[in-house]
Amino acid sequence: YGNQCPKLTSQFLSLCTNGIVTSKDLLLGAPVKLGNECGLLTYIRPEQRLEFGIPSQKVAYAKSIRKAKAPDEFVPQSRPGGRVLDEIRGEKSARNHDAAGLVSVPKDGIGYGDVGGLLSVGTRSDDEAYASAFQITADAVPEMDGKEGRKVIGQLMDGESMSVLARLAGSPLRKIVPGQNGGSPLIKVVVLDCSAFEVGGVQSGLGSAGSE
Repeated sequence: YGNQCPKLTSQFLSLCTNGIVTSKDLLLGAPVKLGNECGLLTYIRPEQRLEFGIPSQKVAYAKSIRKAKAPDEFVPQSRPGGRVLDEIRGEKSARNHDAAGLVSVPKDGIGYGDVGGLLSVGTRSDDEAYASAFQITADAVPEMDGKEGRKVIGQLMDGESMSVLARLAGSPLRKIVPGQNGGSPLIKVVVLDCSAFEVGGVQSGLGSAGSE
């Protein structure tokens, strides 16, 4: 839905392709990217929504350079701020969260999610800033419009993608803490690849997932 929310979709496409950069100096850091097994399915609310993100930029960078850990001087990308944040906050959701297969981001954009509703933005370091990058609905979820104020920026495009979504939404979870209505997947699901292509002249994201 690039015409309705261009800044948010641009941010999402950056995550899927070249990466999100908020620092002017990349000598000690790296763009935040979803592909190359850096992104994970981090949280599932069964039959309701799936959450994807990069739990640790340091771990993701170490994996990208095939090292056991990132150099001590590695500096993670911070959350977007300033004029970029103001522009993102000014954009409205393209539609309500009223169906399965909708791609949804936090109201302040990618970098401001709260990881399953349990770990707030204020308690997370820059390294964990993108742990809750976006969610995909597995059904209509009205509270994502009201209480949470999230924004729909896109949707899954084909039947195969919807089938994968349905399988993941029903995946077994790790032990759920009493009072929670979701949890992390029992089987690790990683984003193997992510790219962008055009559909009717509008650029879209495409990803593939795998399990370990």
